[in-house]
Amino acid sequence: MDAAPKGAGASVPTQGELIRARGDVWIATGVSPTRVGDGREQHLVKLLSVSEDRHGETAELIWQVEPGATVLEAVRLPGPAVSHSRKPPNPAFGRPFVSRARSRIPFDKGRRLHSSCKKAP
Repeated sequence: MDAAPKGAGASVPTQGELIRARGDVWIATGVSPTRVGDGREQHLVKLLSVSEDRHGETAELIWQVEPGATVLEAVRLPGPAVSHSRKPPNPAFGRPFVSRARSRIPFDKGRRLHSSCKKAP
């Protein structure tokens, strides 16, 4: 996958974010904050694998103690190409073809059928 890491374990993931951990790419399906005995906050992250060889596999990890776990930045797909021409599109483009195609479609509702489309008695 073409996603860049945000930082080695710096930010806690949110549900739906992509994560690289344990040598694979996962999606966070749940994040639960908990407090440990000395008052520090840790996060239990539930994961679902999105890689081809482990697709659908699940895992859980404690975010703050998992070595090398990183949140991957969302990568946006490029948008549609923008035309810089000054001439507006011609609305009549394609009409002759549509008109010819419509004239060849047989109709049964009050219109006459072409002789080649009539049913035999």
